[in-house]
Amino acid sequence: MSAHPMPGRRAGACTATSRIALAACLFVAACATPQEQCIADATGDLRNLDRRIAETEGNLRRGHAIETVTVTDTLWTVCRNRGPTGGEDVEGGGSGPSFCLEEVPRSIQRPKAIDPDAERASLAAMRARRADLARTAGQAVAACRARFPGWCRLSARERRPDRSAFARRPP
Repeated sequence: MSAHPMPGRRAGACTATSRIALAACLFVAACATPQEQCIADATGDLRNLDRRIAETEGNLRRGHAIETVTVTDTLWTVCRNRGPTGGEDVEGGGSGPSFCLEEVPRSIQRPKAIDPDAERASLAAMRARRADLARTAGQAVAACRARFPGWCRLSARERRPDRSAFARRPP
């Protein structure tokens, strides 16, 4: 049994910091240019296939796959004060902190047997499919660039705000 990384906190509890980080990530993701969004949509299937090819190659190299499973740990945690009936908090009720058992899920990775011949056949089929997808994605990317020609990334110099109005001038 392992202890929770942050004692006194429930597993999976959202903190203000994690909410801010999530909001920042969503904001940045929404800032992609129309051309970048078009290209990402056009190459999504190709990226997924590349990920599967890399996973299959890794399985063949290792001689086994890696599967992720969820297990549940039962941990002792400090409970809030309970009222005399064991219900919710009652002002002034309860006899102080108590301990409870809490089930906390966690993911683990473990090896899984594979059929190397089937994996090689699958890899060959994925590589053949990749050639077709790459050709299709290349055409779609060209169409995206034609559709959104002026939407390219700015250089670092162009992204910097003009601060000349705020520059300190000699008296």
